Amino acid sequence: MDKIWIIIKREYSVRVRKKSFIIMTLITPILLGLLIFAPAYLSSVSSELEESEQKNIAVVENDNFYFSRLTNSDQFRFTKTPESELDNIKNNFSESGYFAIVDFTCEENIINFISDKQLNKNIISEIEQYIRQIKREQNYKDEGFDVS
Repeated sequence: MDKIWIIIKREYSVRVRKKSFIIMTLITPILLGLLIFAPAYLSSVSSELEESEQKNIAVVENDNFYFSRLTNSDQFRFTKTPESELDNIKNNFSESGYFAIVDFTCEENIINFISDKQLNKNIISEIEQYIRQIKREQNYKDEGFDVS
């Protein structure tokens, strides 16, 4: 039994004294940190690039209720689009120049966001905020409150 402990001590001391063991002991935590934080950093950089440019958004609705109240901003430019062009835009997003379609022609109180790529949560929430504000103001007007 004593010989096994002597062999284990010797092997341990030989392996620990190697340069490769010391280097890997120092580098491994750094590599693990990079594996954890690199994807998060890259996704934040790509979302910042997406948010910096103005996006053309097609608005499809039967009446002008929402479109007349949506205002263009530095981030969004809304364009009224006839329902007949909806399928054409869906099939050719890259050629149409639109980033997304906001479709109000479905059932009442249902809004469809359509895009050829995954929409950023920030973009969806900002558009939803615009729409909620419009709907809230209309509800106040319907109840007789002054929205000014």
